[in-house]
Formats: sequence, C-alpha cells, structure tokens
Amino acid sequence: MYGGIFVLLFSLFTASLSEGISYVLIYRTENYKQKKSQIEKLNQRMRIVKEAACTMEQQVVKKKKIAVIEQELQQANQSMMMMKTKSHLFSGILVFLMNSLVNSIWEGAVIAKLPFVPIKFVRGFSHRNILGEDWTECGTTFIYLLSSMSLRVTLQKLLGFAPPRGQGLMGMPSMQDQQR
Repeated sequence: MYGGIFVLLFSLFTASLSEGISYVLIYRTENYKQKKSQIEKLNQRMRIVKEAACTMEQQVVKKKKIAVIEQELQQANQSMMMMKTKSHLFSGILVFLMNSLVNSIWEGAVIAKLPFVPIKFVRGFSHRNILGEDWTECGTTFIYLLSSMSLRVTLQKLLGFAPPRGQGLMGMPSMQDQQR
C-alpha cells in the first residue's frame, strides 16, 4: 500500500519539477508571451471573419481572408512548438531518469491490484517485473507513468500553461470548425 502512495507522490514531484523546468525555459520568456498573444489574436480574428455575414460576391474574399489567417496561425503554432521542444526534451529525460529510480527502489513489488484483467497489449506493461501469472497485479512502471502523465496535464491546467481547448493542433481546424 505504501508503495503505491510513494509512487504517486514521486510522480507528483516529477510533474512539478518538469513544469518548473518548462516555466524557466519557456513560459516566463518574452518570446513565448508574444507568440501566445499572437495566436490568441489570430484565433479571435478568425472567429470574427468566420462569423461575419456576407453576400455571395463577398464569399470569395472571405475564403481568402480565412486562408491567410489559417496560414499565419499555422506558422505561429509551429514556432510555438519549436520553442517548447527544448523543455519537452528535458522533461522526457527527467521522467525517464525518475522512472529508473522508482523501478530500482520497488523492483518486482506489487504496487497495486487492478479490478480487471487488462487487454493483452497493456498486460505486459502493467505486469512488468512482477513474477507470477496474476495479471491484475500492477508494477511501478505502469502506475508511475500513468500518474505522471495525468498529473502533469492537470498541473498545466491549474497553472494556466495548457493550450486553449478550442485550438487545433498546429493550426489545423478543431472538430467544432469542421462540423460547421
């Protein structure tokens, strides 16, 4: 029981440290703040252009404006992703090192017991380094990585560093835009 709590606390520590690194390398820089402001302005401009009523003759002009804004938005998002690459690299290395540390401390120990038998693809991952054939037993790797990923996303949302919900990936239209 204490192993599971330790792994959860350790993953919370890792997620906090990872977000601290991201803050130092990305979020506090003036370049990031400018890019974020630019993306927000472009999204707002896109919304205004799409919602504007127009005649059939103005439709062509409206489509050209939308295409130009989408291109600018895509370039801004790509620039933002390039800026975040360094932080993601450090965070990945940190998670890998901390996972190795947790595994060395709790190697072969059952950390949790799942209420179901996982599918075959997940079974090898969840039962990693555990002897026996009880597939409901769960090791450190599975719990650590799942909790680390979910806690990091939650921490990003709490700190306000998560990307906007409606924003598509790399400037691509969101599902809402495609349904219109």
